[in-house]
Amino acid sequence: MKKRLFCNLKTLIPALGLAGATILGGGCKDKNEPEITPDPIVQPDPLPEQEPEFIPPHDVTYEFGYNNFSAFKPIYYFSITVDSAEVENVYIKSDEKDWLFSPVSYIKKQIDEILMFASPENAYKVSGQGTLHQVYIDVISDSVKLSKFGFQFDNTTRVLDPIYMSTKQKQK
Repeated sequence: MKKRLFCNLKTLIPALGLAGATILGGGCKDKNEPEITPDPIVQPDPLPEQEPEFIPPHDVTYEFGYNNFSAFKPIYYFSITVDSAEVENVYIKSDEKDWLFSPVSYIKKQIDEILMFASPENAYKVSGQGTLHQVYIDVISDSVKLSKFGFQFDNTTRVLDPIYMSTKQKQK
């Protein structure tokens, strides 16, 4: 047992010395060996601060017509336009084509649905423009509202008021 322990120590001591030498490495430097210095890290120059591009105030026009409200699709572009600080006025313009005697109530309903997407604080920017040709005035108050909104009418047909439709005369 003693002999076996002594043999193990004989091999263990040189093995530990070799391991220690590799861990500690060579502490001596050769004087002729060039010194390696890492390249300095070059930071890119910061970009010069650019001024935001100035966009002058301007007007935007959306054109629509009979069965043609595609200028408002997707509708969120319209709401972005109305809320933009650079936009002064947004015009909803008629394409000046015939409406084939479509009712005014239909046109007003379509415009009201579009105006729902304008924020209340910027709704003052939106107005109508152009002439609505060959429309059927079924609701007089709708035609008045569209007229105040900025539209004109040409070659219209108007439904008579019910008070004028009776053919009977009043009996005294």
